[in-house]
Amino acid sequence: MRGEREDVTASAPQPLSVRANLIWNTLGALFYQGCLWLITVLVVVLSKGYDNSGALAYGMALGNILYTIATYNMRSVQVSDAEDRFSAREYIGFRVVTVCVAVLSMSIYTILTTSSPTLLVAALCFFLFKVDESFCSVYYAIEQKSERMDFIGISQALRGVIILLAFSLSLVLTNNINIAVIAMSIGCMTVTLLFDARHASLFGSIAPLVSTSTVLTMFRRYLPAFIALLCYGSVVSLARQIFGNLYGGDSLGVYAAVATPTVIVQLAASFLTAPFVVGLARARADRDRRALVRGLLTIIGGLLIVFVILVMLAALFGEAALVKLYGPSIAESAHLLVPVIIATSEVAFAAVFLDVLVVMGQLRGLMISNLIAVAVCLIVSQPFMASFSMAGINWTIMVSFGIALLIDAILFAWSVSRL
Repeated sequence: MRGEREDVTASAPQPLSVRANLIWNTLGALFYQGCLWLITVLVVVLSKGYDNSGALAYGMALGNILYTIATYNMRSVQVSDAEDRFSAREYIGFRVVTVCVAVLSMSIYTILTTSSPTLLVAALCFFLFKVDESFCSVYYAIEQKSERMDFIGISQALRGVIILLAFSLSLVLTNNINIAVIAMSIGCMTVTLLFDARHASLFGSIAPLVSTSTVLTMFRRYLPAFIALLCYGSVVSLARQIFGNLYGGDSLGVYAAVATPTVIVQLAASFLTAPFVVGLARARADRDRRALVRGLLTIIGGLLIVFVILVMLAALFGEAALVKLYGPSIAESAHLLVPVIIATSEVAFAAVFLDVLVVMGQLRGLMISNLIAVAVCLIVSQPFMASFSMAGINWTIMVSFGIALLIDAILFAWSVSRL
């Protein structure tokens, strides 16, 4: 068995440089997230009113929670598993289990907490898309750990094209948001089966291995990291869900239309952090404090540049751009754009610390900081929304993640000082 594994490793594609991985990951993520952003624009442009936009935003909000449960925050764990505590087959087997748990739990939750039948059906349909996205992530982790993120970039480019074509054509032909979401989900599943699984298999067997003892061990060991990611994703999702239930899908659709350009900030967090995770894990193993601090500052510096540029562009051209995209009816809500970018930037910084603190082994501390963020969100959301309406969503996110980020920064500094 050992000799067989060595043969596979020897024949696997050679790793790329950090720069090459960064370029491939950036290009692929930019294109994929850009296409996801475009469908949130197209759903407004190709529909009458904002009902479809609100339904899509609602489905996305709950779908993000499903994704969190399905992935169990294991990508960073899997990539930084330098000691190979678990095999790729075991990670894949664990993903099969967590996806099943996610679908069951989120379906029950959505049925019990959603008052509108239209929003309920839209959310359940979007779950199909997030199931595929969460499963292909385990293949991405195999390729990322092997430092071949070119496969990831190509996969995301293919998915982006399929999402745009399937979604827009289905919406034009049927004017049904649910059919459009199902169509793009089927297209992405095809990419997972024909492209992602094939390339992940170049680095070893990808046949799922489900062992009760291993699954229970992984559930227990990485429960704090999962709770941290679940709470992280729940802050924005809960804020939007609460607003949608209070003011309806149409009002949520207007907010979602204004907020869609900010996906660039969250994208920046993703593509700037991912290529550095393997290096940060090695730096921690080597007790290299300087490399750890330098790596984190590089990521934060890059995000700050994106953040400042976006705020300036939004202040100067935001209203004109939104009116051109959606028409004059959006003008009265355009003032929300700059605050949305600020709130989304905090979400992006929190995402960075999710990966970095997992690498540092600060799972419990990470869990506590994000639990506090959710608690704050639940406490302040309704008062903020009652006082500021749509802007209350932004205030809820900013206050919740502002407190969490302060705790995360302290945890990182403390972890580095103990090396």
